[in-house]
Amino acid sequence: MRAGHLFDGAGGLRIGLEEAGIKTIWTLDILNGQDICKEDPYEYEKPDLIVGGPPCIRTSAAGALSGVQTGESLWPKMLRFIMALKPKWVLVEQP
Repeated sequence: MRAGHLFDGAGGLRIGLEEAGIKTIWTLDILNGQDICKEDPYEYEKPDLIVGGPPCIRTSAAGALSGVQTGESLWPKMLRFIMALKPKWVLVEQP
């Protein structure tokens, strides 16, 4: 199985899946200078699995406490990749 990783961050999900034998074919994360809001999903190879943990700081109680709660979510940006690439599987983890 081949996976593409959105919101890869420190790579915890990716590393665990790689140890389970799932091959990573691409990653996308703002820490690597990639902006999911600007990236074209059609420029990415089609994976069997899309993995992602869209950040929730802007919709969470923690976001409200820090004054950055806006109701904005990056889930629709992840869904755009899912709809474009049509993987067999999707794994979403909400950090």
